[in-house]
Amino acid sequence: MSFRISSEDALYIKQQFDPFLDAYDLANLSQREFYAKMIVAGQVKDPFSLKTPFLPDSPLDKKYIEELYSISRSKYSRSLEEAKKITQTEQKDVIEKIESFVEPII
Repeated sequence: MSFRISSEDALYIKQQFDPFLDAYDLANLSQREFYAKMIVAGQVKDPFSLKTPFLPDSPLDKKYIEELYSISRSKYSRSLEEAKKITQTEQKDVIEKIESFVEPII
């Protein structure tokens, strides 16, 4: 089974679909389209194309999203003041080198 793939990958995968499809066919599928090849009763069948149904995104619960943001912030974020302090401490040497840089004479 192959959905749309890169031209480079299509050159390799087309071997599985020869002589029915070429690399161009595999690299130029539309959204939700794919080619499949099956073995039925021990015999390899010719490849065929299919298209998956369109499934719209499910509605999002804003309360749930806010809860996720809150959990993420409590676990992974820092206050702005704390982040500035850490940045200044960790980059002190870099800032000193930049400030002491003498411009070359051209």
